[in-house]
Amino acid sequence: MKLSKILPAAVVMGMAALASQPANAAYTFTGTANYYSVTSSANGDFKSTYSGPYGVYSDLVKTTLGADGLPVFNSASSAPDLVNLTTGGQLAWWTPGTNNPSGSDNTMVVTQTGTNVAFTLPFSDNSFFAPNGNGGSDSSAFLTAIFTGTLTLDAASTVTFSLGADDDAFLFVDGVSLLQLGGIHEPTPVSVTSSVLGAGAHTVKLFYADRNKSQAALNFNITAVTNAVPEPATWAMMMGGLALVGLSMRRRKTTVSFA
Repeated sequence: MKLSKILPAAVVMGMAALASQPANAAYTFTGTANYYSVTSSANGDFKSTYSGPYGVYSDLVKTTLGADGLPVFNSASSAPDLVNLTTGGQLAWWTPGTNNPSGSDNTMVVTQTGTNVAFTLPFSDNSFFAPNGNGGSDSSAFLTAIFTGTLTLDAASTVTFSLGADDDAFLFVDGVSLLQLGGIHEPTPVSVTSSVLGAGAHTVKLFYADRNKSQAALNFNITAVTNAVPEPATWAMMMGGLALVGLSMRRRKTTVSFA
C-alpha cells in the first residue's frame, strides 16, 4: 500500500487514540457520617413555619472552610442572612451545644446523635429526618449531618459528583467548595465535574441541613471518574501514527531533470 494511502489512516488512528480516553477509571471511596438533631426558636436559621423566599443559592458559603473545618457564611450572597454562626462566621449547624446570638428569639440547640457512622455510595434517602435519618418527620427536631469520605484515585482523574438535597448541601473536595445547594428549597438534583485531581487520596466533605418543616432528602453519588492521562496503549497508537507520518516525509524526494 502506498504511503499516500497509509498517511490518512495514520492520522485517523492517532485521533481515535486521543478520543478513546478511559471512563470509570479505578478508584476507592470510604466514608463516615456524623448526625445531629437541631431545635430552633422562631427567628433562628431553622424554620418551623416559613413563607420564603425559597430558592437555591450557589454562593451561600465561602469557597474555603473556616478555622474549625466548617462552612463560612458569605455575607455577600443574595440569600437571606444567617444568624446561627460561630467564631469567624462559621455555620453553627453542626456544633453541639446552644447557639444564642444577640437578637430576639433565635436560639438554636444542636445535639450529636450519631458518630462516625459508615456509609457507602450511592447514598439516597428521600425521607431524611432526625434522628440519624430514621425519623418519620421533623416535627420534633431537624436533621443535620457531615459526611466525610476518602476518595483514592489510581491515576490523575476528573471526578463527576451528583447531588440532590432538601434543603442545604455544601460539597467540598480537599477543603475547597465544588458545589453548593444553599437555601431552603425543594429537592434539587445537580451534577458537577471536578478539575483534574492527582493520583492518591482526596478528602470529600458534604455538609447537609434540613431547615424547614416540609420535606427532607439527600442523594449523593460519584457517577464518573475519568482518567486524565492516556493509558500506555493509547500512547502507543498515537506514536505509531506519528511514526508513519515521519516515514512518509522521509520517502518524499524531489526529482531534478536536466535538459
